[in-house]
Amino acid sequence: MPGRLPADERYVPRRSDPEHRRPADDCALAALLPADELKDETILPHLLRPNPHGGTFSNMMLYLRMQAEEFAYKKWGSEQGLDDEFDRRE
Repeated sequence: MPGRLPADERYVPRRSDPEHRRPADDCALAALLPADELKDETILPHLLRPNPHGGTFSNMMLYLRMQAEEFAYKKWGSEQGLDDEFDRRE
């Protein structure tokens, strides 16, 4: 079919993009942020979007990866502080 990209060029991983929006579950796990901090829009702004799995599911809260990482580094002191806290919780 003309105009189609080869299979390896169709998918570009977006997680490496700092503007990539991440759901709340990813932010909570990756940045060790509790739910109350994630829900507070003054701390960490987010977008509400309908859940693609169906209308009966809760809306998704989407965060900019860059903003979530910056907030986590401030909270835990540095990237090393975040790593230390992650290791402590394992």
